[in-house]
Amino acid sequence: MRHGRRLRFLLVIFVVYITVCTVGGIYLADGSLHPGRRALGEEEVATFTGTVRSMHVEFEDVAIKTSDDVILRGWLLRPAHREGDAVIVLHGWADDV
Repeated sequence: MRHGRRLRFLLVIFVVYITVCTVGGIYLADGSLHPGRRALGEEEVATFTGTVRSMHVEFEDVAIKTSDDVILRGWLLRPAHREGDAVIVLHGWADDV
């Protein structure tokens, strides 16, 4: 009889362990792939625009609508002396404007 209780106890512990690992993995993956958004503050935007102006770069706000109706917003930068090269600067992970 004692052997049957021990086996049941180990089975319950195993099921609880698997359940906790599965639920924890789901939340960890979701948090890693979909982090919370952080809006840029007034100070960060002011720092960016001040830096761009000090480098004599023209910039404008732009918005692009994708085929699945998502609007991507950003800044288009044009240097004073164009040399034909292009640079794409992407915001950080989960940053938002």
